[in-house]
Amino acid sequence: MDITPCSEEPCRLHKGTQANGTVTFTPEADVTSGKLEAYGVFLGIKVVFALPQPDACAKVHNLDCPLKGGVESKLKISLLLKKAYPSLKLTIQFGMRDQDGKSVFCSQFKVKIVG
Repeated sequence: MDITPCSEEPCRLHKGTQANGTVTFTPEADVTSGKLEAYGVFLGIKVVFALPQPDACAKVHNLDCPLKGGVESKLKISLLLKKAYPSLKLTIQFGMRDQDGKSVFCSQFKVKIVG
Protein backbone atom coordinates (compact mmCIF):
# COMPACT_ATOMS: atom_id res chain seq x y z
CA MET A 1 0.00 0.00 0.00
CA ASP A 2 1.33 3.42 -0.96
CA ILE A 3 0.34 6.20 1.45
CA THR A 4 0.65 9.91 0.70
CA PRO A 5 2.28 11.68 2.41
CA CYS A 6 4.60 8.93 3.63
CA SER A 7 8.12 7.92 2.73
CA GLU A 8 8.95 5.48 5.55
CA GLU A 9 7.42 3.54 8.42
CA PRO A 10 6.08 4.48 10.78
CA CYS A 11 4.18 6.78 8.49
CA ARG A 12 3.65 10.13 10.23
CA LEU A 13 0.05 11.20 9.74
CA HIS A 14 -0.94 14.68 10.90
CA LYS A 15 -4.27 15.39 12.57
CA GLY A 16 -6.53 17.66 10.56
CA THR A 17 -5.12 16.47 7.22
CA GLN A 18 -6.20 14.01 4.57
CA ALA A 19 -4.29 10.72 4.22
CA ASN A 20 -4.50 9.11 0.78
CA GLY A 21 -3.57 5.58 -0.14
CA THR A 22 -3.41 3.37 -3.21
CA VAL A 23 -3.48 -0.41 -3.08
CA THR A 24 -2.36 -2.32 -6.17
CA PHE A 25 -3.59 -5.91 -6.13
CA THR A 26 -4.50 -8.80 -8.42
CA PRO A 27 -7.58 -10.78 -7.36
CA GLU A 28 -7.30 -14.53 -7.80
CA ALA A 29 -10.94 -14.80 -8.97
CA ASP A 30 -13.62 -12.47 -10.33
CA VAL A 31 -14.93 -9.96 -7.79
CA THR A 32 -18.48 -8.71 -8.30
CA SER A 33 -18.62 -6.75 -5.04
CA GLY A 34 -16.26 -5.99 -2.20
CA LYS A 35 -16.18 -4.68 1.34
CA LEU A 36 -13.23 -2.76 2.78
CA GLU A 37 -12.09 -3.41 6.34
CA ALA A 38 -9.68 -1.48 8.51
CA TYR A 39 -8.37 -2.20 11.98
CA GLY A 40 -5.98 -0.48 14.30
CA VAL A 41 -3.77 -2.60 16.54
CA PHE A 42 -2.53 -0.80 19.64
CA LEU A 43 -0.92 -2.58 22.61
CA GLY A 44 -2.14 -5.91 21.22
CA ILE A 45 -5.76 -4.76 21.02
CA LYS A 46 -7.48 -4.85 17.62
CA VAL A 47 -10.03 -2.06 17.09
CA VAL A 48 -12.35 -1.77 14.07
CA PHE A 49 -12.06 1.53 12.16
CA ALA A 50 -15.30 2.76 10.67
CA LEU A 51 -14.58 3.68 7.06
CA PRO A 52 -16.60 6.49 5.45
CA GLN A 53 -17.27 4.28 2.38
CA PRO A 54 -16.72 0.52 2.98
CA ASP A 55 -18.14 -0.44 -0.44
CA ALA A 56 -14.96 -1.20 -2.42
CA CYS A 57 -16.83 -0.79 -5.71
CA ALA A 58 -18.06 2.73 -4.93
CA LYS A 59 -16.83 5.25 -7.50
CA VAL A 60 -14.88 7.11 -4.82
CA HIS A 61 -12.39 4.19 -4.68
CA ASN A 62 -11.73 4.27 -8.44
CA LEU A 63 -12.45 0.56 -8.98
CA ASP A 64 -14.45 -0.58 -11.98
CA CYS A 65 -16.36 -3.60 -10.66
CA PRO A 66 -16.72 -6.39 -11.50
CA LEU A 67 -13.00 -7.09 -11.27
CA LYS A 68 -11.49 -9.88 -13.34
CA GLY A 69 -9.43 -12.56 -11.66
CA GLY A 70 -5.76 -12.35 -12.65
CA VAL A 71 -6.03 -8.69 -13.74
CA GLU A 72 -4.22 -6.01 -11.73
CA SER A 73 -6.45 -3.39 -10.07
CA LYS A 74 -5.82 -0.21 -8.10
CA LEU A 75 -8.02 0.92 -5.24
CA LYS A 76 -7.82 4.45 -3.84
CA ILE A 77 -8.75 5.43 -0.30
CA SER A 78 -8.83 8.79 1.46
CA LEU A 79 -9.31 9.37 5.15
CA LEU A 80 -9.57 12.59 7.11
CA LEU A 81 -7.50 12.42 10.27
CA LYS A 82 -9.70 14.16 12.80
CA LYS A 83 -8.09 16.54 15.25
CA ALA A 84 -9.82 14.62 18.05
CA TYR A 85 -7.79 11.47 17.32
CA PRO A 86 -5.21 10.66 19.99
CA SER A 87 -1.50 11.02 19.22
CA LEU A 88 -0.08 7.49 19.17
CA LYS A 89 1.77 4.78 17.25
CA LEU A 90 -0.21 1.85 15.95
CA THR A 91 -0.36 -0.78 13.24
CA ILE A 92 -3.09 -0.49 10.62
CA GLN A 93 -4.50 -3.58 8.94
CA PHE A 94 -6.41 -2.76 5.75
CA GLY A 95 -8.07 -5.26 3.47
CA MET A 96 -10.92 -6.19 1.19
CA ARG A 97 -13.35 -9.12 1.15
CA ASP A 98 -15.24 -10.26 -1.92
CA GLN A 99 -18.92 -11.09 -2.40
CA ASP A 100 -18.36 -14.46 -0.67
CA GLY A 101 -16.48 -13.00 2.32
CA LYS A 102 -13.11 -14.26 1.05
CA SER A 103 -10.03 -12.07 1.43
CA VAL A 104 -9.02 -10.32 -1.80
CA PHE A 105 -6.04 -8.52 -0.24
CA CYS A 106 -4.73 -7.56 3.17
CA SER A 107 -1.95 -5.13 3.98
CA GLN A 108 -0.41 -3.95 7.20
CA PHE A 109 1.63 -0.84 7.96
CA LYS A 110 2.77 1.20 10.93
CA VAL A 111 1.66 4.78 11.52
CA LYS A 112 2.26 7.51 14.03
CA ILE A 113 -0.57 10.01 14.44
CA VAL A 114 0.86 13.39 15.37
CA GLY A 115 -0.57 16.83 16.25
